[in-house]
Amino acid sequence: MAQGEEQIIISEAFHQIKDLMKKEKWADAHRACLEILRFDPENLRIIRLKGIIERKVKQINIKAIKEDLKNIQSLWKEKKYTELLQHLKELAPYQNDYYPLKRFMRKVEIEYLAQTREQTKEENAADMAKINELLKDHKYQETIRIAQKLRVLKFNESKVKQLIRKIKYEWINYELQQCKTLLDSDKYEDILLTLQRIKKIDPNSAKLAKLLVNTNKKYKRFKIMEKRDFIYQGLEKTVTLMQLKKYEKAMIASREILDIDADNKKANYLHILSKRKFAKSIDTELIAQMKKGHLKNREDFNKDNSSFIKI
Repeated sequence: MAQGEEQIIISEAFHQIKDLMKKEKWADAHRACLEILRFDPENLRIIRLKGIIERKVKQINIKAIKEDLKNIQSLWKEKKYTELLQHLKELAPYQNDYYPLKRFMRKVEIEYLAQTREQTKEENAADMAKINELLKDHKYQETIRIAQKLRVLKFNESKVKQLIRKIKYEWINYELQQCKTLLDSDKYEDILLTLQRIKKIDPNSAKLAKLLVNTNKKYKRFKIMEKRDFIYQGLEKTVTLMQLKKYEKAMIASREILDIDADNKKANYLHILSKRKFAKSIDTELIAQMKKGHLKNREDFNKDNSSFIKI
């Protein structure tokens, strides 16, 4: 395209932009400026027009913002900060063009946060009151749920943690009280299952850990007392088997006693001794068989050495 033709096109575009400006079609006029500047970025006339358009648009926007701010003053007086923020969200792109808008938005945000904190505080206070009511009715699961919600919201976190520990402690005590009859009985397998169920409330409960240890000890003693005749007879049997040098059977018999009473010193001693004697008897028997085989080979060799191979 010749330079003269370019000048004609730019001149026509210039007059077209001026016409759009008269008609207050600012967006179209601005767009037309940008189109020309893409091909002729140093065109001063178009640059000036673009500047005029942008200033005019800014003035129009500020006027509209002022009108909007005037219209939403009732929301400010009524402290409807959530609605205010929703409305101001649409004006946010223009806050750098009009400082009073930016300042007002910040003011609304501060008041909104203060209002939210106050509402949350009231809700949390209501939750705390609800927790106390539920504790009186022993509704521990629901109580824990509300307390955990407060913890997630980071409402007085250290106090809530302490509260949760207290709830779990009371819950465990309540459950233990409910099954006191069982705990005082000798139904140790049922007791252990019940304690494991209650332990799910708080796996770190020192009280339950101690109860489980003590119950296991009682259960162990109970089993030993139940089997005391079997243990006595088993010890007598093991001693007899040792005297008869039936070490393998003595080893099995002592193991049966230890399965019931792992701390039985006599059974433990007999078990170790029978194992040692049994291992030694196997070695002795193996050596005897080897000697016997060697003698037989010598006898066979003396009778007929033709079947033997010399190396």
